[in-house]
Amino acid sequence: MKKLWKQVLSLGLVAVLSCSSLPFGLGSGIAYAAQENAKSNHLDEILKKQSSGPYDLLLLIRQDKNADDMSAQKAAAVAQNDIKEMLDRALEQGKVSSYESFFSSNSIHVIASDIDFIRQLAAHPSVEDIALNGKVSAVDTSSSSSAQNGGDAIDSADGIDWGVKMVRANSVWDEFHLDGSGVTIGIIDTGVNYKLPVLRNAYKGYDAATGTYDTKYYKDFIDPDKVEPAASSENTHGTHVAGTILGKEGDSLNRIGVAPGAKFINARAISEGMTSSDVILRAGDWMYSMHPDIINNSWAGASNNNDEWFARMAQTWQDAGIIAVFAAGNAENTDSESGLGTIANPANLLDVIAVGAVDKKKKIAPFSEKGPSVFDPSGNVTKPEISAPGVSIRSLNAMGEYVNDSGTSMAAPHVSGVLALLKQADPSLTPQRAKEILEKTAEPLTDEKFSQSPNMAYGYGLVNAYDAVASLRGREQGSIYGKVTKGGERNMSAYEEVEVSPAQTTQAQTTQTTQEQSESSHSGESVSAARVATPADATDEAKENESKEETSTAVMVKKQSINRNIAFKPLIKVLDTGAYAYAKSDGSYKIPHAVNQAGSPYTVEVSAYGYITQTAQVDLSSQSNQKVDFVLQPAQIAKVSGKVLDETGNALSGVNVKVVEDENVDNVQTNEDGSYRIQAAYEGNYTLRFSKYGYLSKTMKLRLNAGENTLKNVTLFQLSNLEEYSQNNGVGDVDGANVEAVMTGGQEQGVAVKFVTPVDGGILKSANLYLVNSGDYRGNHIQVGVVGYDSGRRLRELIPFRDVENAHSGWNSVDFSDYYLKTSDPIYVAVRYAKPIGESIGVAYDENASENNKNQSYLFNGELSPVSERSSLSEGGFAITTKWYSGTTSGNATDVEEPNVENLPQVSVPETHSQTHSQTPTQSTQSETLPQKDYRQKSDGSGVKAPVGTETSRSGKIYGWEDQAKNMHGHLVASDTVDRKWQRNGNHWQLLRSNGEPYKNTWVKAYTTSQTKQGTHFSWFRFDSDGNMQTGWVKDEKGHWFYLEESQDQYAGELVVGWRKIGDDWYYFNTSAPKVEGRMETGLFVDKNKDTYYLHEGKDKNEGKMAKGWTLIKDQWIYFNDSGKKVARAFDDEFLRAQDAQENSNS
Repeated sequence: MKKLWKQVLSLGLVAVLSCSSLPFGLGSGIAYAAQENAKSNHLDEILKKQSSGPYDLLLLIRQDKNADDMSAQKAAAVAQNDIKEMLDRALEQGKVSSYESFFSSNSIHVIASDIDFIRQLAAHPSVEDIALNGKVSAVDTSSSSSAQNGGDAIDSADGIDWGVKMVRANSVWDEFHLDGSGVTIGIIDTGVNYKLPVLRNAYKGYDAATGTYDTKYYKDFIDPDKVEPAASSENTHGTHVAGTILGKEGDSLNRIGVAPGAKFINARAISEGMTSSDVILRAGDWMYSMHPDIINNSWAGASNNNDEWFARMAQTWQDAGIIAVFAAGNAENTDSESGLGTIANPANLLDVIAVGAVDKKKKIAPFSEKGPSVFDPSGNVTKPEISAPGVSIRSLNAMGEYVNDSGTSMAAPHVSGVLALLKQADPSLTPQRAKEILEKTAEPLTDEKFSQSPNMAYGYGLVNAYDAVASLRGREQGSIYGKVTKGGERNMSAYEEVEVSPAQTTQAQTTQTTQEQSESSHSGESVSAARVATPADATDEAKENESKEETSTAVMVKKQSINRNIAFKPLIKVLDTGAYAYAKSDGSYKIPHAVNQAGSPYTVEVSAYGYITQTAQVDLSSQSNQKVDFVLQPAQIAKVSGKVLDETGNALSGVNVKVVEDENVDNVQTNEDGSYRIQAAYEGNYTLRFSKYGYLSKTMKLRLNAGENTLKNVTLFQLSNLEEYSQNNGVGDVDGANVEAVMTGGQEQGVAVKFVTPVDGGILKSANLYLVNSGDYRGNHIQVGVVGYDSGRRLRELIPFRDVENAHSGWNSVDFSDYYLKTSDPIYVAVRYAKPIGESIGVAYDENASENNKNQSYLFNGELSPVSERSSLSEGGFAITTKWYSGTTSGNATDVEEPNVENLPQVSVPETHSQTHSQTPTQSTQSETLPQKDYRQKSDGSGVKAPVGTETSRSGKIYGWEDQAKNMHGHLVASDTVDRKWQRNGNHWQLLRSNGEPYKNTWVKAYTTSQTKQGTHFSWFRFDSDGNMQTGWVKDEKGHWFYLEESQDQYAGELVVGWRKIGDDWYYFNTSAPKVEGRMETGLFVDKNKDTYYLHEGKDKNEGKMAKGWTLIKDQWIYFNDSGKKVARAFDDEFLRAQDAQENSNS
């Protein structure tokens, strides 16, 4: 391989060295003279910058002419021999205080104080160049890039992050069964906290059998005394990088890494975002000695820099077969876009793989530095070579918390992960061949500024793991292209006049799909945006041209229509592999794609909001480039009507009726007679929510067919004892004078404030935000929603973000009461910006806020980052408060309504294909808050229980079942909830935290098949001070009794709720009250059937037992029958017999 260091001389030298027609001796002489002249100039620059010692210097040593026949260590030793002798003498004379040599770069780091000696060093023929020891930085994350162009707060049900899907790594896992196993990746960065559960199994030195760590695979070049990385912010950058390469928490939980089967080693060479060149060179030597397959470098020197100090190191790696990946670099001023020729050193070296960053829309991130390289005088060599997701990428910090960061630092690990998949597929893969495959199979990306591919922003395009692996397996590259039009429109021939098929295509096969459509051909899956209009990682693009609905700071009841201004923007997706593209404005599309295996054609799906989804089988094995046109037919319109009553049967007006899954269907309100009518929804499966302040909200799942749909009456139950509560974390007297604009990468970051219900059973009513037009904020638009963490520590959207238009400076209220969000878990009222900052209004940042408010304030970009951890912000908190309310309902109130749809057209749904029509980005989040947490059960004295309604966990997912995924009892559990690990400790069960330590002296809600709480997937467990799961009777610090299943079957340890017979006696345990769920009740108790029972009071052995027979209660004798029910009728035979017996006993 041609030596890279010979290619990367400064620009002035390359012109000379390109004169290949010169006689060898003359050409060499000119080159040597030019080098000597450059060296002399560099020495003069050093002495100008620094007038006195000590001088921190790097010497680049001239390679020995026989170096190609030696090992790297041997070649460096020979070339450096004379200089080392000089340095040893200078050490003795005190002219040099220290020096260190590096073999991979053939360079020497020297601390010298004598100027004359430095001149002698520079004049030595073995010294090719001299420079001050440079500064190197982590490619600093633009950690607040907008979540709207990056990751979502909502994860997919399979736990795979959007960036992993965008590079199509998951398709490689599924089809080729490759995950990077057997491949080692070196990470030169900050430290990586390899003890985190997400990374532990990927650390090369981890022994799962013994739970021990071999520290020889970690080397600290900042603080050599540290043998293990600290779990502190100093190691967050490297930990985040490692997570993106190979992180995985479970088979369906937090799969954030591209190559989860690979192993990593780590050189800590960066601290506090900075380091020096000698540290990197030292780490480079160690990496060479450890010989990983790939080295990820999310660090950089200066932009547009032609220093050669890392060129030889990179070449030495690659000569040894190690693939070097470098981040392209971020613009120093993250508020502006990087220009041409800014790509950082060493990513600008011509033979390494440089990576730029794109967002979720596959658009270049403004901070991503661009080519051409300063080492390329022609300006024709494409730099960077490849692009990858790098905006709002979700991974870990060193403390194990999930955070979103942005930068080319986040893009490079995606490519390193893809290379690990390639290396597993072909262990003989060379660096040069790997680079060629990435370039050949990349998805070409362009925009208005970079209209041709390849280009100096995106390189050859988006890295494509699936096509790259397919290429290694001998499958050529093809494409699927064509046009999507609306039914009833002319299929314009202009498309044929504009050639879109590849130039190599000789005969393109055309498929015209105009399938017969009817009402029965639509399966009714009208609302799952993650299923239809995206991959979930592309949903934002679908709304680029949509008009925004006007929304005031209060929830607005809109006119009856489906938003007809939504752009026709079809999504074309290859279901088998996840490849996708959006049609252009003229309907044309093109998806480059590896040819399928013979006999296994691809299924291509086309969807657009308001249209029936179509699919087509495309076989590229018979023709590698195929034209497939689609004509989409409009979806059928469904109308629905009904009435809402209160619990007394009277009409209830002013009830909001909402189609949960489709934000484009206008909300309606009931009239004076309780009636409502939705006149414009598309046919399909939906959830309707009925809500009115002061009433228990209700949801109904049903299917709406084309035409008229009449629902049975819906009953809402009024909340009695209604009380309101204001919650202010400590916002002071805000005047809006200080609105903090948190800008990175030219984009605005959102904010959030944490709240916990101030009262048991609290329901979120509204949020109040102090908004201000000042500084850069000059508009009136903002988006507000509510997010919260699930049991897998993933941030979920609890109340969808809504547009707040025409907001004004001062306090603004956003009503959330129609969502009936009732939870004891923390929630976060979050704000994000969908428009440029000049068109947006800001949230006031209160520098006089209380410590509590400061601690509850966060920056929001799809993940939450505490304001207190951002040194760039002055100390303060965001001016957001909340209002809550609480109340009680009658015993037979429910929040789930069973549908009863009358007068529906009878249709049959064929099973041949699925057709859907939703393309609303927020759709995938709507079901997050549907059924509320309510564990009410019908029960009587016999203990028979039946669920009132179906309860859904907060995530609202339909749980899929996964082979071998079992809970502690050996039962299959939902694959996306296996978030904690159970282990046996002797005869006891323990539940481990994410750090591997057992929960101790606490209650924990964990996944269970649940005997005692039918209809729910979670139950409470109690762990003692030793971490052992408790069973039987447990008393809390307030003296309340709880009962945990004692039997040693699959339900051991679960918190009992409802009626339970223990021994010979019946007890009742609270089923629904927040924070006291499972508490043993005492005193008089009325069930939902209006039957009265008595549970013994007092602190004796009878406490809590259900009374039978005559019982003295507050000086009054009351009789309870054998089922425990209070008897009050004198003609009850059992009562009369008991009365006679009592009288005989008294006499």
